[in-house]
Amino acid sequence: GLAAFIKTVEFYKKNNVIEHIWDYGKKLMKGMTQIAKDLEIQDYFKMMGISCSPNYLTYDKSGNNSLAFRTLFSQEMIRNGVLIPWISLSYSHGEKELKITLEATRKSLEIYKKALNEGVEKYLEGDTIKPVFRKYN
Repeated sequence: GLAAFIKTVEFYKKNNVIEHIWDYGKKLMKGMTQIAKDLEIQDYFKMMGISCSPNYLTYDKSGNNSLAFRTLFSQEMIRNGVLIPWISLSYSHGEKELKITLEATRKSLEIYKKALNEGVEKYLEGDTIKPVFRKYN
């Protein structure tokens, strides 16, 4: 275990892994935020957190945090080839992955915008996700 730790730290230093993850997260957050602004839904889809550990928040038309819209965003991202129930950055994420993710985000947020105007239930194809830690089912 100790030898693996040492090799991991050596790899991190040699390849600037920490800087890469922070930089990638910054680009991802900036790109996703810009797409929401371009679509004029920045009040309903927001990026938050620090660059190395970003998160997205989803809101309904009334401005309430919405699991239905989070489900819709995940559903559409999957449809567009990106599994992103949460954001977990990796050293293996590069410019190609960033481009794919941002293209999927644009397509997904276009549907999100329609759902804001027409109702999320019109676009959801399954059940709304539920929090893992909850008092009741």
